[in-house]
Amino acid sequence: MTVGPLTGGADFTGTAAEHVVTEVPTFRPGVSVGDARARMLGRRFDCACDIVVVDEQGRLDGLLSIEQLLAADDAVTVGELADHNPPTVTPGVDQEIAAWQAVQHAESSLAMVGPDGHFHGLIPPRRLLRVLLEEHDEDMARLGGYLKGSATARTAAEEPVRRRFAHRIPWLLLGLLGAMLSAGIVGSFEEQLAANVTLAFSCPASSTWPTRWARKPKRS
Repeated sequence: MTVGPLTGGADFTGTAAEHVVTEVPTFRPGVSVGDARARMLGRRFDCACDIVVVDEQGRLDGLLSIEQLLAADDAVTVGELADHNPPTVTPGVDQEIAAWQAVQHAESSLAMVGPDGHFHGLIPPRRLLRVLLEEHDEDMARLGGYLKGSATARTAAEEPVRRRFAHRIPWLLLGLLGAMLSAGIVGSFEEQLAANVTLAFSCPASSTWPTRWARKPKRS
């Protein structure tokens, strides 16, 4: 059974639906394991890590791992072996939430269903991993405070040295200017700091100054 693609003209960018595949092994609950294995031979699937069990109306009935299918007796039905309460996501769910849901439930893939329970496809493990890596890059870029997107962050990390230099030199110069300004402000209070060296320890980026001032002779 081939699952039809999502329709409706909605924009699924950044959602779970962007990563779903529909060419997956799908069987009715009463199909035997031996029959299911025979039907899969010679066919190419987008993802075959999980066997999908659906009812007559196309609603998701459960998931069965490929390891379970290969190890089971031929006479057992896929409906008997399937997990009838697998984690699922709807098409509009954010891709990061979908990936974390699969990780938390230790699933190799994630089933997508509509509001009526109709099965729409699987999100394979390679795409779940890609989502996690992209979200990690984006989070690190945002935490670093220099870029907002994962694609831009990856480009900045891999670009040639000349481009890196051109992108970073303005901010390095700005940081240098700020450091010089801070040093000038602190330097204007040199007499007070020399008289009370303890105050110098509260000045950021001035860990060497207390030693310098401590060596000065105390003024009469």
